[in-house]
Amino acid sequence: MNRFDNMSKDAMARVEEIMNSTKLNEFLHRKEEEEKKKTCILWILAIIGVVAAVAAIAYGVYRFFGLSGRFRG
Repeated sequence: MNRFDNMSKDAMARVEEIMNSTKLNEFLHRKEEEEKKKTCILWILAIIGVVAAVAAIAYGVYRFFGLSGRFRG
């Protein structure tokens, strides 16, 4: 009987080890998904920032050169 008790304890320890590694893998996968979401949001904000900067530069050039009133008589 003692031999079977040792085998069952070993089996339970292996099952617990597998469960713990599975939980760890799920946790790491969840962290990777969160990082992907963060980088996606950062890219979107960066593109919006670039578009806003180009628009501001274009407006500044337009105001500096005053192209709208130059050709009026």
